Amino acid sequence: MTSRRNLIIIVVLVFAVVIGGIILLTATTNPENFPPYASALAFIRAAGANQDDTAVAYLTEPMRAWVAANCPQGVSACVSAYIPPEWGTFRNVIFRRAEPRESTYDVDVISTYERDLGYGGVCIYLRVVQVGQAWLIDGWAGWVSCGDDGSRLMANNLAAPNRVIPNDFTSPTIDTESTSPVITETPTANANFVATETPLPTDTPLTPTPVPTLNAASIESAVDFIEAVGAQDNLGAQRLMDPYFRIWIADNCTQGAIATCLNFLLPDEWGALVSAVFQRATLINDEWFIEMITQFEQGINAGGICMYVRMTNFEGTWLVAGWGGWLRCNDPLAQNMTTNPDVPNRAP
Repeated sequence: MTSRRNLIIIVVLVFAVVIGGIILLTATTNPENFPPYASALAFIRAAGANQDDTAVAYLTEPMRAWVAANCPQGVSACVSAYIPPEWGTFRNVIFRRAEPRESTYDVDVISTYERDLGYGGVCIYLRVVQVGQAWLIDGWAGWVSCGDDGSRLMANNLAAPNRVIPNDFTSPTIDTESTSPVITETPTANANFVATETPLPTDTPLTPTPVPTLNAASIESAVDFIEAVGAQDNLGAQRLMDPYFRIWIADNCTQGAIATCLNFLLPDEWGALVSAVFQRATLINDEWFIEMITQFEQGINAGGICMYVRMTNFEGTWLVAGWGGWLRCNDPLAQNMTTNPDVPNRAP
């Protein structure tokens, strides 16, 4: 009886350790739990929702002074002016990647808007600095389509669109007694996250350079395809595939189940697909290579999963003829996937 009781205790302890490890992993890898990234996301959401008081609370004193001098209708109105009206209203923002400096993080995020190109993805750069125990926004750039060449390497590009950085890569003079919000996550809970979320600052323009005029129909079909895959809608996904690609699917995916085949590339713990946003497009030999970022429910995927789909025009309709990627956006192989012969999960 004693041996059985001891065995039960051991099983319970092992189970508790496993569950605790999963919880800790989620806490340390979700951008919402890491103070510099949490502040960046909170500022974008507040500005997008026209919550000026909340948004300003996430700014450093130099940025507040700039807003006071340049945004008579408030920081939300100033930021909204960057966005063309036809993109619609703000919907959401997800973390893409970041690079640490001394007491500073260069954070890239992607916002989505209601319609047209804005729905496909708006790239934003935020400079986040530590002030006391708080992490505050000390500059920004971008607020442009992720298909715009100006969205590349914004942290180091003095000509980046809409660049506002009062203390450009210098130590800011800030009142540490300000009433700015303090993120309360413990440093030990996030210590491992810094090492794993240090994406490479090597996002160079694609070769060949994307043409100025994007093809909206190809982007829409690509997003619809990814969403069909995420919804396990095999029929819907197949309807968006080139007939020749369907042959490859029939030979390589069980019973031609495209959604099931692709979802095998994604660990179950990532959860279900939340959204797919357009990042950029490249025209090569009359085909569009559409790069996208998807967000899943849990854990590391809040940071973004990168992939591309190759779109071909078949009798006037843009259809999927191949893909590659399906890996974290801070993986070195996620850079320039369309021209990288070693990109993972390339098909066909």
